[in-house]
Amino acid sequence: MKALDRKLLRDLRLMWSQALTIALVVASAVAGFITSFSAYDSLSWSRDLYYADARFADVFATLKRAPRAMERQLEAIPGAAHVETSLAQIVPISIPNVADPIIGRLIGLDARAPQRLNKVQLRRGRMIVAHRTGAIEALVSEGFALRGNSSQATALVRWSMANARCC
Repeated sequence: MKALDRKLLRDLRLMWSQALTIALVVASAVAGFITSFSAYDSLSWSRDLYYADARFADVFATLKRAPRAMERQLEAIPGAAHVETSLAQIVPISIPNVADPIIGRLIGLDARAPQRLNKVQLRRGRMIVAHRTGAIEALVSEGFALRGNSSQATALVRWSMANARCC
């Protein structure tokens, strides 16, 4: 054994607490990295599973006006598994006793056809249904329904159905 090696071992024996502290810090850093990587992997897996279950679309496009026949042309694009079109409109909403301006987004759902993409997850209530009389039903977001009261949600539905315009 060389003299430098003996000196190194002697110094290490004298500084055992510092060496142990450094080893614990390195072990903690490795454990933190493994924990972060595992959490990231778990969140990615959960996101992918949720998106697959909800059939979340990969691509969105907004158009002011488009013919219905364009849906068939979009389905013909290589790699496009499903295409679903709907009407959407951003509208101002006024609710009695609420001074702040509220912007709502009305998104059309076809009650007669099942949703192929971006499936709506209901937490309460029921899904909209088609009526022979032409009556239109609406869904409101859970956040809006929980913050307000049922009269505000009912006022929104009545307002949106009375003022919604197609095209």
